[in-house]
Amino acid sequence: MIYYVYSVALTPTYGSSFRGVEDVAKWIKRQGYRSILKPKFLFRNVLNWKLFSLIKILNFESDEKVFNPNTIILQNLNTVSNSIQTNFREKGSKFIGYLFSASSTEAFDDQLQQVKSKYPDATHHCYGWRINPNNIEEFAQDDGEPSGTAGLPILNKLKSYEVVNCGCVVVRYYGGTKLGKSGLIEAYGRSAELCLQQAPLATLIRTQNFKVQYPYSAQSEIDRLKNKFDLKELNAEYLEEVTVTLACRTSQSEQFEHNMQKLEHNGINTELIGPSFVTMSR
Repeated sequence: MIYYVYSVALTPTYGSSFRGVEDVAKWIKRQGYRSILKPKFLFRNVLNWKLFSLIKILNFESDEKVFNPNTIILQNLNTVSNSIQTNFREKGSKFIGYLFSASSTEAFDDQLQQVKSKYPDATHHCYGWRINPNNIEEFAQDDGEPSGTAGLPILNKLKSYEVVNCGCVVVRYYGGTKLGKSGLIEAYGRSAELCLQQAPLATLIRTQNFKVQYPYSAQSEIDRLKNKFDLKELNAEYLEEVTVTLACRTSQSEQFEHNMQKLEHNGINTELIGPSFVTMSR
């Protein structure tokens, strides 16, 4: 079968590029996908990417895992490293903003309940959240305010700052004067932005994660590779042998995997877990 995909290249701001069909095919296969949907929409409206020529990928297997280009995240993403609280008043109404890390809906709900418990008598608890950098999910809640005037402005600020795995709750105490729809949109958006302006943001780096198992006698080889590649140890288990999960920058992952394969004769076994995002130093 013949599948079509757009070849793309990063702008100079972001560094390296796909150089042709082989690089694109290799990248898609490394994500675990076997087929492509709606190629004409690939990378549409994604900032900092340029659309080049339509190219062919030949002999691409299909029918196992479907690749939806609309779910790919190509721009840099950020996350919140510390919780932030801000407040201001607008025509008598008090707005209290909370921005915090949340890697799942359960984690967000826990934080939301804490805010509600702290301000049980507030008029509204409106919020927005974004989670899962590999396939972003997002949600907005107006909590009794006119539709689209509270949760959506909060969510739009999270999107404009390109943050994920976080949520923002804005508490409102009504002050007796109606703000109107435009006033509400401005106030809730301002509350979220005040939090984002003060928040220390960490960049999320796209990685390939590996499970590595090795004897204690091979520790020096592992240490050498840690110095050679930009790796982050996610967890480690020390039993009869050492088992570690390592995150490697995607740009270095093929070379890292190749180096690990050369060490199999030393009893070092490597398993590719798959793509992810982690906070890593630039």
